[in-house]
Amino acid sequence: MRSHRIAVFTGPGASNSWVWLADFLENNGFYEARFHSDWESILDSDRNDIVVIPGGDTFRIAQLFGKDGLETLKNRISEGTGYVGICAGAYLPLRSSVSPLSSFNLTDIRISNLTSNVPDDLIDPDRYTVPYGCSLVYHPVRGAVSFSGDVSLEAPLYGGPFMIPQNGSRVRLIFESLSSRSEPLIDRDRCEELISGKAGCIEYTFGEGRLLLLSPHLEHPEYPEANEYLTRLLADFPIRSYSEAGRPIGSRSVELPQLKRIVADLMARSSALDFHSWKVGIKYWESEKMLFFVEAIRRRLKKLNRAELKFSEEFLTHLKYAIQGLSSISRGEDTPESVDNLVQHLSSGASVFLNQYFAHLEAEDGI
Repeated sequence: MRSHRIAVFTGPGASNSWVWLADFLENNGFYEARFHSDWESILDSDRNDIVVIPGGDTFRIAQLFGKDGLETLKNRISEGTGYVGICAGAYLPLRSSVSPLSSFNLTDIRISNLTSNVPDDLIDPDRYTVPYGCSLVYHPVRGAVSFSGDVSLEAPLYGGPFMIPQNGSRVRLIFESLSSRSEPLIDRDRCEELISGKAGCIEYTFGEGRLLLLSPHLEHPEYPEANEYLTRLLADFPIRSYSEAGRPIGSRSVELPQLKRIVADLMARSSALDFHSWKVGIKYWESEKMLFFVEAIRRRLKKLNRAELKFSEEFLTHLKYAIQGLSSISRGEDTPESVDNLVQHLSSGASVFLNQYFAHLEAEDGI
């Protein structure tokens, strides 16, 4: 019996947190997951059981999909495709009058972390607020927060919404309290008051499909109880019936030793970057986050010594451009545009690699 076919968006606007999701999916046997760095490929099939929009920049993701893309995604969900929105992906289908989010109003859910004025005591407002029409979305806490509901657990929060459920919402997790590992970004007592009782995980039906909106990162590798709960949530989505044909897994061969040398070069160049932080859109990228993508490849290459896989030329091209980008940044040519290009090549390269790797796992598992 096959597992769910899961399509994960990893393109512009997605943060490095989708690498956590890849680890989670592999560790829990979701080998039919595929990773899409362009929005067209995530929408070109109605044969996915679940589409996942991960953490990142909600507005940039919405702008990339555009009105037509969001309308297509809405139709896919209405016809039965599941939708999982994590952090930024959870904001995307909430009720909004702001373009382009207004093209994807799938729920009546509101949020409590919306204000017309920046709280006086908010730490680093530039980093922890996002313009939203005439208002601001702000993040009152980051790090581990305690939840109750279906289960009691801790999970990390990095900008997700504090949701106010409406008719049709099934609340799965509620913000219970701050934990010893929470990092309040406003006065702790006011933060507790703001988050307490708000929804952190909501299930919502839309047509024949189902949305699962997650404020916390249940996929984070340091939270096994949260991982176990997310496994249960994904397993609850129906597996749709259709032909098994047409899952391409490879093209022109790239020799494994050559690939390992390139990845080793990427690791060395990424590790050598001095600590910097760049703002791209509304998201901040620290130099250490570049390593997420390279490490996602390196760890898995160690498992493939005897595997005969075909890696595409596209994969190699992304890595070569990433090396050029790292060289430019190390010379001080670190404009937001050059950093964004580097991130996209690293993320796209990791996506292409992981598609080949997951296809290998799927074949080995006999699916």
